[in-house]
Amino acid sequence: ALLGRQHPHEAYDVAIDAYRASLATKSPQTENLSRLVLRAKQAIWAGKETGRLRAMNESLAAVEGLIEAELERGLQGLENRRENGEIGAVGAGEDAAALREEAERNVGNVREAFRVASGGEVQERIVPDYLVDGISFEIMHDPVVTLSGNSFDRVGIVKYIEQAGVDPITRAKMTVQDLRPNYALKAACEEFLDRNGWAVDW
Repeated sequence: ALLGRQHPHEAYDVAIDAYRASLATKSPQTENLSRLVLRAKQAIWAGKETGRLRAMNESLAAVEGLIEAELERGLQGLENRRENGEIGAVGAGEDAAALREEAERNVGNVREAFRVASGGEVQERIVPDYLVDGISFEIMHDPVVTLSGNSFDRVGIVKYIEQAGVDPITRAKMTVQDLRPNYALKAACEEFLDRNGWAVDW
C-alpha cells in the first residue's frame, strides 16, 4: 500500500522488518516479502535516478514535471469523482493505477528520446533483478546455487542455512555443503560492476 502511495522508503522499512521476521519464523511468505523488499528498493533507486537525470538536463526535468502535473490532475479528478459518488473505490483505484502506468510509460519515452538526443549521456541506470541477492538485496559478489536452482550471495545464504537449515524458497532441508558456486552469474555480476561503478551504491 505504501508503494502504491509513492512512499518507497517507508515501504522498504516495513517490508524489510517483515522479511526478517519471516526468515526467523520460517514463514511461507518469505518469498513474497523478498519480492516486496526488492520492489521498494527499486522504487527508492528510481527516485534517486530521477533526481540525477533531472539535475543533468533542465529540459528533461521540465518535461517530466509536466507529465507529473498531468498525473496529479488526473488523480485529483478521480478522487473528486469518487467523493461525489460518480465512481466506486475499486474503480477509482483501477483508474489511478492506469494513470500511473501511462505516466510511467510517458516518462520512459521522454527519457529514451533524451538519451538518443544526448548520445547516451542522459541515460537511466538500472540494476537487473537477476544480479540482486534475495536475502541482502544487494548485488551479488560470490553467488552460489541452492538445490532448488535459486542463486544467492554466499555470505547471506550460508548464514541463513546455518540458522534455519532449509532452502529459503522451497523450505526443503539443506546444508551448506549442498551449495554450488554459480560461476556464470559471478562473471555477469563482475562484468556489470566493472561497467557500472555506480551500482556499488545501489
